[in-house]
Amino acid sequence: MADDPAGVIPFYLKSGEIDTSLWRCRFCGTYTRDINLDDPRLRGHFEVASYTDPQAEARLRDCRAGFFAYLQSLAEAAIGRSLHGLRVLDVGAAYGHLLDRLLADGARGEGVEIVETLRARMTARGLVVHETVPTAVAAPFDVIFAIDSLYYFNDPPAALGAIRRIISPDGRLIIRVTNRVWLLDWLRVAGVAIGRDRFGDAKCNFSPEGMALLLQKAGFEPTRLIWREKGKRGQGRLLRLYYTLSAWASEYLTLPVAPGMILIARPRP
Repeated sequence: MADDPAGVIPFYLKSGEIDTSLWRCRFCGTYTRDINLDDPRLRGHFEVASYTDPQAEARLRDCRAGFFAYLQSLAEAAIGRSLHGLRVLDVGAAYGHLLDRLLADGARGEGVEIVETLRARMTARGLVVHETVPTAVAAPFDVIFAIDSLYYFNDPPAALGAIRRIISPDGRLIIRVTNRVWLLDWLRVAGVAIGRDRFGDAKCNFSPEGMALLLQKAGFEPTRLIWREKGKRGQGRLLRLYYTLSAWASEYLTLPVAPGMILIARPRP
């Protein structure tokens, strides 16, 4: 067996909590919880999560506007030109803030969002939003973003495979995921139970090695790993200091302790 048991953590539902088993891959270190997020009974969780609350939209837009500008700049640097006129897809579009920015700069953009409430709000604004990654498209996408969304897919390898089929041969995939494996490993060594507050409500917490393997198996070639997440606002002084120092340690000391990582990949021929 390739996975080791790593404890039990709760998953919040409208009707209460259910316990889920947690496993750690002994090869890449990625943590995965034993839960079927494609189950309609569990999908309701994402309708009531704090990050999908319509009342939080204005605050989150302000906090992440600079970060979305940074992500756009990374995509343009990777593809070697402005995104104006290019086909882009935002997987996990949430409120549509990144998509709004890309469209305003002339990109031809679409989104993917599983939360029905958010999808309806974006559709009402005239945005093209899919419930799942489309299996067939009129033309491939030049850039695909998956920002804080891959670890919510019940089958991340299948999601990346679907993305691979609709991206252009010269396209770029921009992924952002949390980076908590180092913390989860430390908690286990210290004999501290991994709780919901540490793991979050995701299906997986990926290690850098795990992400590289996932991308390669899906037909992508990782080209860049970025620890610095520029442009985020709404953080206190101490948290900003932690983000800065942890990104520096991750990049220059090869101690992967930054709270998140951004990966850029291109399709393999």
